[in-house]
Amino acid sequence: MKAIFSNYLIHQHVYIAYYTQCQLLDPKNKAQIMFSKTELSKITDIIDLKSTNIASVVIGIDGLAGAGKSTLAQQIVHWVENATHIELDDFYQPYHLTKDSRLSPKEMCFKLFDWKRLRNDLLIPIARGHAAVYQRYGWIENRLLAHVEIPVAPVIVVEGVFGMLPSLRSFYDLKIYVDTPKTHRLSRLNARGYLNREWMGPWMAAEDWYIDQIKPKDHVDLVIPGTPNKIDAF
Repeated sequence: MKAIFSNYLIHQHVYIAYYTQCQLLDPKNKAQIMFSKTELSKITDIIDLKSTNIASVVIGIDGLAGAGKSTLAQQIVHWVENATHIELDDFYQPYHLTKDSRLSPKEMCFKLFDWKRLRNDLLIPIARGHAAVYQRYGWIENRLLAHVEIPVAPVIVVEGVFGMLPSLRSFYDLKIYVDTPKTHRLSRLNARGYLNREWMGPWMAAEDWYIDQIKPKDHVDLVIPGTPNKIDAF
């Protein structure tokens, strides 16, 4: 199936795609990414160890666009019983809150997503052993939608780029970075069928700043390659 993307809005710093008409068989090209049993076993071993002391093991997965973050999160959810997957895309800022600013790469890291809402509505309640309730951002509607309830679960996977900002790290019991070469990431992004790719330059400039200044790989428990060995893959 072919994806059709339209209604690109420029926040004077990055294009955001609102897909008003899309039929996607594989929207993030996930079918070409598969993490190995070896890597998944490392993760589940740590989960088993940590779950003896805490009710909910919160896993943070970071990585750049096209790295394979959501694929890894989904594979963990399939491997681990009663696990929950939450995307940081749910906490994107509505367009009108950033449209009047010309954001630098650094500002994009801190302002495009509502990190305060993520902490207050999701991470803090989970850390206290409570269910979390938050409003999910709707990419088509460009506004916050109905409230979503996240019940207490044995494993909660929080996944998305910029996820290892200093204000977020302490909430994760297991921190993972998916490290994928730029050539592979660009190939996956191109395969998604974006008609307008002008947003990629500013977005990748923000990612470059994040890597250079925040150094997320230095603050995680596991760095997992996003191009796994096919011999050990499923």
